[in-house]
Amino acid sequence: MKRKRKKGKKIEKGEYGYLAFRKKRLGAATLVCLCMVAAFFLVGYFSTKTRNNILTVMAILSALPTAKFASSFLVLLPYKSVPLEQYKEVLHHAKDSLFFTDLVITTGEKTLPTLFIAVHNSSVCGYTTSEKYDIAYAESFLTKNLMTNGQKATVKIVKDEKVFFNRLDTMQQIKTDEKQQRKDQRIGEILLTLVM
Repeated sequence: MKRKRKKGKKIEKGEYGYLAFRKKRLGAATLVCLCMVAAFFLVGYFSTKTRNNILTVMAILSALPTAKFASSFLVLLPYKSVPLEQYKEVLHHAKDSLFFTDLVITTGEKTLPTLFIAVHNSSVCGYTTSEKYDIAYAESFLTKNLMTNGQKATVKIVKDEKVFFNRLDTMQQIKTDEKQQRKDQRIGEILLTLVM
């Protein structure tokens, strides 16, 4: 079950290429904000010959959104999209599942780079290759967030591609009705709220 793509150039969370798109936007926003801070300060300083002016205050206040954009950019910087061939292969196995890629899930304590997540019949199956990925923590975190939002689901994250493909193929054997598909859609929406 593919998500409907909105018209336009914006790539939504969970779609292929989201990480590259998001990094470009955050990088551009950070650069623009840095230029604004510098411009406010320099114009204020050179026009009044002192730092004590309203433009310096504007520069200081502009530093907060700049820091927000920069911190998000720096968190996403080490991660990249999977190769298109790998994406297509996983998409072939996911068939009727709700399918997401390019996910960096953030919690209060950890950043969880998840390459793929498929949702089918209230089962969530994720795949990562990150060595530092705490699978037990991720499964618990996702399960608790789904339960908090009124959705009960089985969450399984794996690091082995063959196990992931087998799990996807097994999930596809269960046919879902329209009610279950709406439930899966809601689970997907909740998962995407956790993605940076």
